[in-house]
Amino acid sequence: MRSETQIAELLSLLKDTREQLTYFKELGVEGTEKSSPPTEAFAMPTRAAVAFQPDSVANPINAAAVVTGSSDSLFGDLTAPPLKIQKSAETFAEIWADIGDCTRCPLYQG
Repeated sequence: MRSETQIAELLSLLKDTREQLTYFKELGVEGTEKSSPPTEAFAMPTRAAVAFQPDSVANPINAAAVVTGSSDSLFGDLTAPPLKIQKSAETFAEIWADIGDCTRCPLYQG
């Protein structure tokens, strides 16, 4: 027979699980899937799998030969070029004629 503390802990876990399921339902989750146990793809490599192979060591390269140009950051200038707005030849009267009697905002009242 189970002790009172085990029964109380089990009831507490059931209550917490119900609260979590209610929360997920409010978020729009309609169901869950049973997850499979971790596969071998996630297993840590053993010592035998990580053997040193001197032929696979890459030759060191000259870092100065790789760097081309000078920049303040590692990846160069990543900012987008600024947008350039073309100067309009339209007058306010032409713009107002295009818009017509606009009543979208309170500015039309005066």
